[in-house]
Amino acid sequence: MPGAGDDMNTSREDRELRAYVAAYTDETRALRPAAIPRRQPPPYAALSHGAGGIAYMYGYLDDHRRARQWLDALLADRRRDAYAIEDHPQATSALLYGRAGLHWLSAWLGGPRRERSIATFVQLAGRSTDTLDFMSGIPGLLAGARSLLAREPHARLHARARELASAILARVRRRRAWRSVDAFGFAHGWPGALSSLLAWLEHAREQPPRWLVASLDRLRRAWSPNDVPDPDFAASWCNGAAGTVLLWTRAFAVCGDEAFLVAARAAARFAIAADEQRNYVCCGRAGIAHALGTLAQYDRRESWIVAARRLVLAAVRPQPMAWPNGLLLGHPGIVCLAGALARDQLPALPIA
Repeated sequence: MPGAGDDMNTSREDRELRAYVAAYTDETRALRPAAIPRRQPPPYAALSHGAGGIAYMYGYLDDHRRARQWLDALLADRRRDAYAIEDHPQATSALLYGRAGLHWLSAWLGGPRRERSIATFVQLAGRSTDTLDFMSGIPGLLAGARSLLAREPHARLHARARELASAILARVRRRRAWRSVDAFGFAHGWPGALSSLLAWLEHAREQPPRWLVASLDRLRRAWSPNDVPDPDFAASWCNGAAGTVLLWTRAFAVCGDEAFLVAARAAARFAIAADEQRNYVCCGRAGIAHALGTLAQYDRRESWIVAARRLVLAAVRPQPMAWPNGLLLGHPGIVCLAGALARDQLPALPIA
């Protein structure tokens, strides 16, 4: 049974989590959007790398007034460097790399601007490239649309989401053979596309086609956690096992096959054992914690939250970051997860 020492440790950990949240939010309260270019390289406004992460963080922490202040300033920024991603020049309409993400966040915050923000998001989603890259293409936009529809129905947004889901479904159907490495790479590969599609089917209360379930099972059978394509990112959300945890967890939630849950556990154990030293969501400890928090929603067999808590506590220690203000590459994503744990909530982000 838990003893007094356990309670003292938990209290100390909670204070550490709250102190980290307070330190970064205090810093950004004194910060102005015009100062962002002096603090980091471009992109300055995008959710993933830029100050869109600060706006997201304040929305997640229910400080909608400050979230709006940041959004207004960032949406007024017309410089190319606001959203310039060197490797993804086509991504200016994307959820995590482009302007669509800020309009998504505006709609997610609700209020009188919701309808206008959704209309702009729908328009930008219609300009998306056909890439299956979660960060820059269709899957991320579908995830954003689904999260908005989960809050409130909207006919035009629902129609656009169905178009995006159909585009992914058609691409999956053309995929005949799977390799183990296809189950890695949430940010830029098949796991992000498949997870986004499965989440949409779950939201729409649609049974997955039998051929899709069979295809996912073939991928599961081909996969091994040891086949991670880049050992430097073995545990990561973006390219490693943490993203695979999300894929198999979503497959279990939608398809109901325990084999997917067994695979999610194996991916989670691999991610934990990799001893990741980076802190942020995209490639580090916070991304693993996010995956474990998601798995914990469906699996009570193992203490995933204990491991997630340990990872977030390690992540709140200082570490240099190239993009300190981004949701995925900086402090805001870690702040969101730390704030959730300090409130005894599961450490999982609404998107990513």
